[in-house]
Amino acid sequence: ITLTATAGQTKVYGAANPASYVYTFSPALIGSDVLTGVLTRSTGENVGSYAISQGTLTNANYDITYVANNFTITKKAITVTATAGQTKVYGAVDPTSYLYTLSPALVGSDVLTGALTRVVGETVGTYAIGQGTLTNANYDITYVVSDFTITKKAITLTATAGQTKVYGAADPASYVYTSSPALIGSDVLTGALTRVAGETVGTYAITQGTLANANYDITYVGDNFTITPKPLTVTVRSLQTKVS
Repeated sequence: ITLTATAGQTKVYGAANPASYVYTFSPALIGSDVLTGVLTRSTGENVGSYAISQGTLTNANYDITYVANNFTITKKAITVTATAGQTKVYGAVDPTSYLYTLSPALVGSDVLTGALTRVVGETVGTYAIGQGTLTNANYDITYVVSDFTITKKAITLTATAGQTKVYGAADPASYVYTSSPALIGSDVLTGALTRVAGETVGTYAITQGTLANANYDITYVGDNFTITPKPLTVTVRSLQTKVS
């Protein structure tokens, strides 16, 4: 007789093996005869194909010709989802790794190798977190993307106290301020402070004006610009007289 291991036998990675491997035979056995024993397969539990062998399948009354086939372990489907809400403040370092969840759980002590990555960029904004190199050969991964957000760095700008000019003089080219903490690297603020309009003696609030940088969340502390009186010397002429 010819015994043929049935083609297409399979299981998903992590599932139990079938109770027995299936086969057909030709011609039929005689009467109530049966074969004893079972087919076996090559050992292994990772994704791949494993030869199904005759194993212990026999009957002393038959000369068996065995036709092998393969048993296939297919990848287990999982979904990896980048965790929402991952963020850093502008100028800070990225996290050592981007977080994710997976469903269903991995089998046993399995782990995913590699890491998620994100779109390149260091200015304020959102950057897609991609699957990167995250993988495991035994799993068919469906990846659900999320965004990594760089938020504005908080700084306080303070108009410098005591800025002044004498009545009639030109305003300074710019109004002076300090920032705390310092800006990152070579960053600068664009625009300039302005002040309330007026040229007579008095105090005029210095405002933030157009001073800005898209990577910073600015808290502005104002102060006053003072126009002081212009010194004037009045000289009384000597020898002024009249006839009595």
